[in-house]
Amino acid sequence: MKIALLLSIIILYFLKSILELEFSIDVYIPIAVTLGVFGLLSVNNFKHVNIGAAAVYFFVIHISALTFLLSIQAEIYPGFFEGYFIYFLQPFILWLGLTSTYSKIDPDFFLKVVSHSIWISLIGAIMYYINIDTPLGYADELFKLEYAGFGTTLVPRNISIYGLSLVAGGVGLIQMCSAALLFSRGRSKYIILVFISFLFICTTLSRRAMIAGVVVFFFLYLLSSKSTKQKILIVGSFFSIFLIIFSWEYLLIIFDRFSSSFDFSEENTANASRLILIFKGLEITFSNILGAGLGNLSSLGKEVGGLNDSVYFLTVTESMYVNFIGEIGVILSIPILLLIYVSIVKEDRHVRLLLIYPFIVESIMGLSLMNPMINFMFFLIYFSLNNAKNKNFQPVKRNILISSNDK
Repeated sequence: MKIALLLSIIILYFLKSILELEFSIDVYIPIAVTLGVFGLLSVNNFKHVNIGAAAVYFFVIHISALTFLLSIQAEIYPGFFEGYFIYFLQPFILWLGLTSTYSKIDPDFFLKVVSHSIWISLIGAIMYYINIDTPLGYADELFKLEYAGFGTTLVPRNISIYGLSLVAGGVGLIQMCSAALLFSRGRSKYIILVFISFLFICTTLSRRAMIAGVVVFFFLYLLSSKSTKQKILIVGSFFSIFLIIFSWEYLLIIFDRFSSSFDFSEENTANASRLILIFKGLEITFSNILGAGLGNLSSLGKEVGGLNDSVYFLTVTESMYVNFIGEIGVILSIPILLLIYVSIVKEDRHVRLLLIYPFIVESIMGLSLMNPMINFMFFLIYFSLNNAKNKNFQPVKRNILISSNDK
């Protein structure tokens, strides 16, 4: 029953844009209800949670929210509920609910679900390109065009079925991390999904996701045995040759987008503007040490056309770190950051390198974990693997990263 509830939430997230744009259905209502039911069914698991850590997280988030609400006469503003859902409700319920629920199933179950969901992303990507040349009619709003500059030319950024290319890039990253973790746990066929996921990320032209994807490759190669490194290079060479033969121009575009991530000259206005927003966010953060308010440093819960009209909206920081610390508060965020640090250092090395660190890199100038769908899949994997580790589950013995041939 609990597994079915979590799978239904994943499905709802994948169908979100389709249901909202084509059928005007707000999926967050059934998602919140389903998540609540999952939490209620998992009440018996709560006794296995670190009560002290859970209490600290609960009270810090709510003290921060109440402090800000009282300062503005308890008026609810756009983005507050969305921020509460992202920072507290969704990860907190997953944390409590996944503590001891899955002792009888494959600890890699959710990794398989998320990694194989790349096929959904690819179907959406193909439909997106078809819609450019041959409009599908009903899907015009779903597959709205986004562009990125390549020299003096504008090229389309693939958004698949996710509404925005940056969201698509973040979804591709969590799919890539899931496949990489499975590959590291001895399931060699998942190296194909690692490369397919990275290729999908590249079609979104999301630079922050591409950089994080390269980080995944770097750590995966670093962790691998000699024979496994050869497998990675062979598959990588195949994909590279395929792109060179069939899509040389697009490969140049991808390389240009990736290299431009490190160009902070005045000519690169995109990077410069992000730095300006980050410094503006830091200024707001240290001007409001008790917190600028949940959802107040992001576009959560706000329409693009109405961002400047929001009474309490301050800015989009373009950095998850600045966003979180600025909204929770410099002082109040310290105990939560300590909890996160302790949790990370206790994690398995492969989980740190192939899941946590790539998103840490992405969060420097990215906000993927602020997206409800990416946030859900990340914490679903993180806490379910945490539970498997606590129950002494071990990776399959044929782990390709410690191949007996290389001893």
